[in-house]
Amino acid sequence: MGLAERVMEWTREWKEEGQQEGLESLRDVVLSLLEQRFGTAFSADARRRVLEIRDLNKLNNIAKGVLRARSLRDLGLD
Repeated sequence: MGLAERVMEWTREWKEEGQQEGLESLRDVVLSLLEQRFGTAFSADARRRVLEIRDLNKLNNIAKGVLRARSLRDLGLD
């Protein structure tokens, strides 16, 4: 493998690592928001559902909806 190919591979790996770190960070934010908003109503099952989400857009939508949501059902986490 030549240098150009290696650089392209490294760039792809760095991008994937960055996306994974971003996903993990957003998950942490969503979990924190849900815990603060719903307290004891935020169940272990709902926590597991959030941890299973792999879609940044879905996590972002949940984060945006936490303040308006009256229940976990409103966020699709019931």
